[in-house]
Amino acid sequence: MLEECIYFINGFGGMKEESEIFLKLLSKKGLGVNYLYLPGHEEAFNDNVVAKEDLINFYKDTIGEKPSVIIGHSIGGEIAAFLAAHLSNITKVILLDGGIISSEDFGVSLEDELINAKQILSSGNYKYMNEESVLNLLSLNHSIQLSITSKAYKTPTLLLISDLQEVLPTKLKRSKNLNDNISMKIIENASHTIYQDQPEKIAEEIASWLNMTNCK
Repeated sequence: MLEECIYFINGFGGMKEESEIFLKLLSKKGLGVNYLYLPGHEEAFNDNVVAKEDLINFYKDTIGEKPSVIIGHSIGGEIAAFLAAHLSNITKVILLDGGIISSEDFGVSLEDELINAKQILSSGNYKYMNEESVLNLLSLNHSIQLSITSKAYKTPTLLLISDLQEVLPTKLKRSKNLNDNISMKIIENASHTIYQDQPEKIAEEIASWLNMTNCK
């Protein structure tokens, strides 16, 4: 029986309702997962983080001191790995197509990323997002990316990546230098929204890995 609390941090622009099928599948496997909002998103609309310590405290207030597993998608994965490097009670991390590449791998600067984000937010389809908060979050994320590539990163981690061909070679190249505490698996027929494309497969892989690591 899993003793840790389990949390899920969605990707940039992600909404809680988009993860409901995935989280229900995990629940059916005995894994009750708590949803954590990104700063500037939905119920955390008015929350703003500008420094690394702000980000740590933002999630620490919810996670507390109990042993915890963090599942993170995309930017949520970057945050999950970063938190694991700073909060000792995070015992395991599960990354869903996150944590293994950066925007700069494809020639996209932080300035370009912020301009693109502003254009998306101006469309009027993202009223659940606070522009100032999410732009600060993107800027902060730029400074914490690729935490799992550090030799000091020791948290047991499952990395599930999509087989999207445009970015797969970059992921595979970087994965060759990852520490032994990180297990990686490619999920076929999945885009970046990996947990929505293959929710049953992702839930199965997570449950299997958690059972295996808890038996060691």
